[in-house]
Amino acid sequence: MRAESRQHERSVTHVVRDALVGQDALTLPSQLARLPLEDIDEVTLSLRWVGDVDASGVAALVRAYSHLEQRGKRLRLVDVPAHVHDHLRIIGLADLLPVNVRPAAPARRRWFGRRDVVGTDRRAIEPSQPPRAR
Repeated sequence: MRAESRQHERSVTHVVRDALVGQDALTLPSQLARLPLEDIDEVTLSLRWVGDVDASGVAALVRAYSHLEQRGKRLRLVDVPAHVHDHLRIIGLADLLPVNVRPAAPARRRWFGRRDVVGTDRRAIEPSQPPRAR
């Protein structure tokens, strides 16, 4: 699992760059354990780039939460995709710690026909009509 950390005044942000799935997800608590926890009060975990979470990913989040709680630190999740938030809400983890859900991206408008193309005579070209030759 790829991740990077940035330290702020009294907190550190840890950005997860891959899916929280399988054995890779179980490395999350050890990554957080290597952070300089003496100087901080809160660990912010950004899940912006996480595409999928399975049971081991949820277990890793629970272990990270427990690890930090034992040391008197807070864990906060930010930029959580909606489908990941659904998993956390179902198991009750979303009630234990602050979760900032990433808003869904607006739907993209797609054109499947050729109505948006204007012909030489300034009429919209229908999909079944070929352009007229001059």
